[in-house]
Amino acid sequence: MLSKPVKPKLAASVILLRNIPPNSEILMIKRHKNMKFLGGFHAFPGGKMEFDDQVLNDINYFENNFSNESRRFFQIENKDIETKLIHALYITAIRELFEEVGVLLVTNEEDQLINLEIINNLNKIIELRKKLLTKESKFSQILNDNKLKPIYHHLKPFKHFITPEISPIRYDTYFFTLKMPQNQKVLSLSKEIEDYRWLEPKEALKKYNQGEIKLIPPQLACITDLKKLNR
Repeated sequence: MLSKPVKPKLAASVILLRNIPPNSEILMIKRHKNMKFLGGFHAFPGGKMEFDDQVLNDINYFENNFSNESRRFFQIENKDIETKLIHALYITAIRELFEEVGVLLVTNEEDQLINLEIINNLNKIIELRKKLLTKESKFSQILNDNKLKPIYHHLKPFKHFITPEISPIRYDTYFFTLKMPQNQKVLSLSKEIEDYRWLEPKEALKKYNQGEIKLIPPQLACITDLKKLNR
């Protein structure tokens, strides 16, 4: 008797871009070789949705910053998905980006982007990230306690993939593109990541074809489409 397919977990991934076409580069991370899922593969920052990603009480603010273009994307990909889950996907993307590479897509209480070139800001962000990585604080708590607001409209929904039913570990993943926020940088990597590199899409595809990096089909499809846009 065939077993039922595993239900896929909602997840979000961020394709971080720097420079402008035709010289855009994407941030590729190398997952630690000892990881249970896709160890040693190159990917984009991201991960599965957590319960805490669904508790931030700013749904009205999110809806006011949710573009018609983004709405259309989700209506096409999954017309039955609820707004509160879309909101949680954006939070997942922002949290995972901060956890894995230290890029924080928020504004402060003066409605300004966080400037990591100011040493006091940098030290504060490093401290907050440490609390998140050590599970001393939840992401929603960090945002609320420090009067930080997610910048939803900078994330552009790009692709949607669901792991095939034959896989024992499955994800329902939404990919977003994001231009690297001004005055921010990649900080130290989380323990899940061995290395990172900035690559032009064509360079990433070349390294994949030569066997220098390993990719799974969703990442390969994203990079292939980004290459077409990078002209």
